[in-house]
Amino acid sequence: MEGLVTSSAAVGEAASSRTGVRLLNGPALTLAVGLCAALPVIAAAARALHEGWQPVADRGIIATRSFDVFSSHMPLVGQYSFAGAVTGKLTYSLGPMLYWLLAPAAHVGAPASFVLTMALVNVGSVLVAVALARRRGGVWLMVAAAVGIGLMCRSLAANNFYDIWNPSAGLFPLLALIFVCWSLACGDYRLLPLAALLASFLLQCEDSFVPPTLGVSVVGLGGLVLWWLRMRRPRSSRRRRSSRRAGVWPWALAAALVFAICWTPPLIDQASHEGNLGHVLQAATERESSLGTSVGVHAVVRTVGVRPWWLVRPSDPFVRKRDVRHSAGSAANLSAALILAWLLVAIALSIRRRRPDVAAGAATALMLCAAVFSIASATPTKRMLAETLGYTLWSATTVGMFVWLMALWAAVVLSGADTLLARGASGLARRAGRRPVAGRAIGPALAGAVALALAALAGGAGARAGQPDEHAFEFAALKTINARLGAVPRGHSVYLNARLDGLITPLRPELTYDLRRRGVRALGVGAYLRTGHWYERAEHPYDYVVWVYDNRRLPVPGARVIAVAHIRSGGRWHTVEVAISRVRPRAGPGVHASTAHGSAIALRRDAAVVPGSADPGRSRWSAPRELAPCAAAGPAVAFPSEAPSVPTGTGAVLWASTPAGCRARGASAPSGWSLSVGALSAAGRVGPVSARSLQGLPPESLQVVGGSRGRITALAALPRGGRAPGGGFVVLQGRARGAMAELLGGRTDALALTRAYLGDAALATVTQVPAIAVRVQRYFKGAFVPERAISIPDSPVSALTATMDYRADVLVAWQQGGGIYAHMVRASGRPDPTQRLGPSAPDPQLRALVSDNDHGMVVWSSTQAEAGRPAHTTTFIDLSGPGVRFGAPRRLASFSDPSRAGQAPGSLALVRLSSENVMLAWTTRERGRYLVRAAPAVYAATRPAAVLSDARGSQSVLSDLAAGPAGEAIAVWRTSRGAAFDPGAAELWSARTFILRHDRPGAAPAERLSRAGPNLAASVAVDPANDRAVATWLAGGARGKVEYASAAGAAGYRPRPTPAVAPHAGAGTHWLRITLAAIAAAALVAAAGLALRRRRRAVS
Repeated sequence: MEGLVTSSAAVGEAASSRTGVRLLNGPALTLAVGLCAALPVIAAAARALHEGWQPVADRGIIATRSFDVFSSHMPLVGQYSFAGAVTGKLTYSLGPMLYWLLAPAAHVGAPASFVLTMALVNVGSVLVAVALARRRGGVWLMVAAAVGIGLMCRSLAANNFYDIWNPSAGLFPLLALIFVCWSLACGDYRLLPLAALLASFLLQCEDSFVPPTLGVSVVGLGGLVLWWLRMRRPRSSRRRRSSRRAGVWPWALAAALVFAICWTPPLIDQASHEGNLGHVLQAATERESSLGTSVGVHAVVRTVGVRPWWLVRPSDPFVRKRDVRHSAGSAANLSAALILAWLLVAIALSIRRRRPDVAAGAATALMLCAAVFSIASATPTKRMLAETLGYTLWSATTVGMFVWLMALWAAVVLSGADTLLARGASGLARRAGRRPVAGRAIGPALAGAVALALAALAGGAGARAGQPDEHAFEFAALKTINARLGAVPRGHSVYLNARLDGLITPLRPELTYDLRRRGVRALGVGAYLRTGHWYERAEHPYDYVVWVYDNRRLPVPGARVIAVAHIRSGGRWHTVEVAISRVRPRAGPGVHASTAHGSAIALRRDAAVVPGSADPGRSRWSAPRELAPCAAAGPAVAFPSEAPSVPTGTGAVLWASTPAGCRARGASAPSGWSLSVGALSAAGRVGPVSARSLQGLPPESLQVVGGSRGRITALAALPRGGRAPGGGFVVLQGRARGAMAELLGGRTDALALTRAYLGDAALATVTQVPAIAVRVQRYFKGAFVPERAISIPDSPVSALTATMDYRADVLVAWQQGGGIYAHMVRASGRPDPTQRLGPSAPDPQLRALVSDNDHGMVVWSSTQAEAGRPAHTTTFIDLSGPGVRFGAPRRLASFSDPSRAGQAPGSLALVRLSSENVMLAWTTRERGRYLVRAAPAVYAATRPAAVLSDARGSQSVLSDLAAGPAGEAIAVWRTSRGAAFDPGAAELWSARTFILRHDRPGAAPAERLSRAGPNLAASVAVDPANDRAVATWLAGGARGKVEYASAAGAAGYRPRPTPAVAPHAGAGTHWLRITLAAIAAAALVAAAGLALRRRRRAVS
């Protein structure tokens, strides 16, 4: 400009030279170096866009929750966390800031907008780090930081540079926070709002970012406080002290305001919802067993020792979970010790030489090493949690790079090498000053070119190391499917039924998000765990079922295929098809299974927590009806289904009888018996009875389960007889209105039958080897697969139970040799050890359950009697950790048991509800009275339980417990009057029990089923089509007549009159949105006020 005004060639040439120097060495150089360092991020994002990136697996859940930010059900917490495996409670990341960041991208331009958003955030984080490095140490520290960032990118998978998965999303913001807090400790107080924003984001993003975030924040705030105290010293000039102190408070206030906005949702959740903050703190303080100091030391050594993680290109992105299990070698140990020792020495020297910037940098590096140690050492030993080290230690890459950077920079500064470099540079500048003006810019230009070249080489090396996304093979198929999801009508709720295997599972969250974008609510079973109750199938009606499968078989008649895509996985091509079918009302009273949520809501709203007597105003049981004059075994009732609210056929009551009729078991009778099947109508009435004749002695007991394809499976335990050393069994299977076919038979001393969520069945029998043989029938198969054996000692087995999850993994538990044992039989064939859970007398009541998250539980009641003393019963519960690894059991109840109720069949029950919670009911004795209690299984030993039988002066013993489709369970028990339980004069009573908010047990008022008498062998089940309960029992004692009764569904369970329409995103007004809007408005007003105040000061 000076040259232009004066028209002087010399002055114009000088001005042009100065402009070029400023462009090369000013902000332009910082920006260029930062972009070179960010080349790996830019290249990875470009590659992802070219591949057609899609939010598969957990990314789909994050995308869906981000879409919900602008809705009436805005998320208040973050992603689902495995910390719940420690607390036994649903636990999530601390807050929803990741969803806030991605919310605009979820609505506009997705899925490419997700990649661009995270790429911009990560590039911005790199620029912040590079700029602050220059601010602290000049151009050469900036170049060193850029080179370090570029090289460290080689040690991370390229998808981390643009991924919205929360363990990846915080890696580069952590890098920025480290440099921000370092600068903050040096007195750069204007960074307070940015520090508050970054720290809040990282704390809420993923639990593994909590230790490093807290560590660097402590250093930054501590250093800022020390700087502020120095400014108050008398030797500081008065003007400087007053200006600095006056300037701090506006920025501190802005930081506090940012912090308040960021943490409003988690605090609201803590105060009025599930209390997630408390759950996270509990997980942090209740680790029973952790990986320990050695693993923590190995992690630190591999972070900073030669050759550090940040300079190693891994063969597997999750290899660090294995690296920390063994030492890195002597050279790594020695170099790590030297680097850490040097940082301690650097802190001491810098304090003595009054270099607080060096002290703050070294202290930050040491604090980060302590954070890496805490992450690795404090990780629980439970297998699922220990596996998370594969990604929770990704942040060690950033830590290692910063530690090396600080160690080298401290060495340069404290050795005086920086002063020598500065003197050399000033000498060159003086000599250049004697040269013509045009030559004076050559030196800065060369320096800038060298800086850019070094940063570009490092960034290029990081970019070249990038690999395609690990899910890239699925992107094309998802793009094809998404293009055809428009066939699903907008504004409706659908049930997204996807096969849960390694191929389909990652696709399901992405399809949920894509349907959500189109105005379709995709419901799922157990969706409340990760996406929230708004997506839980058991709580909402739906109009269509969207099927995702790869077996090329139409799932239901009438379904219409809307998309076909091909995925190459495992060396072969898979054809994935998507079909849609409309939900039609079931036969009967017009009630549809998908309206189960209405009954659950009404039931929980109107029910009392502790029932008293019968309620005449509520749906009552019908009068008992006689079904058969007598029975040899049974009766039992079952309804075939493939899910709690998806019936597959007609239910039935089954019992065994003999041609001799009601003759006593010991009397002479013709050999042979028959299995009778009475089909149930939608109104709960038994229709025509069919019978299947079999040879041999009649069974002693009968177990029945419903399954897929309308099948009912019956297991009959045959008595000991003839020359066989043990008893026998026979398995029959068929439909309620068809013939029962005999599938299996053999000899056994104990047996158990169970079913899984999809309608699979499993059979466990004790063989003569000795061993426990386990056979499984998958829901899509017509026969049981060959048995798999569990080796056991050669001693009697007095109790046996089995349970199964959707993967067809079977948990078997049994009593033998004075203890309870458990063994997992994996469908994959992976061997698991047999575990001893605790002590038990013979013939306990024994129940077990295994969940889809690879956790299990076993409960048992052990009754012991000593000579001259009444029997005593103790009930135990053992909750496993991940991998179904059991610890020490907890005592649930312990009581004197003169009636031996603890050994009565059905006195202990464990069922999974349709809401995926688990209900436990048991018999106990308190103050001389037998009671029936119920509670959520995970809290049964730690929280108060509901009392189901509360009539004064009565004695009650549980008989059965069955889950219904409305999130409830039906309990049936026997009650007699007097000071002792009298099984010959017991009434049958029933009540609906359920789990309220905050995992509190509740129950509806109890109702009587039958009059007093010897009522035995009670069995209950609930029709998933209409929530109607059916109970059956033997009236008149053993070999008495078969009676049954039915009860209508819970209050509020009604036919669905019209298709339900899902509300559009943003529909309704949510009070939380109003609160956040008010806080944002206050922040704007405060910012405007501060700006106006500063302007007035500048003018004056």
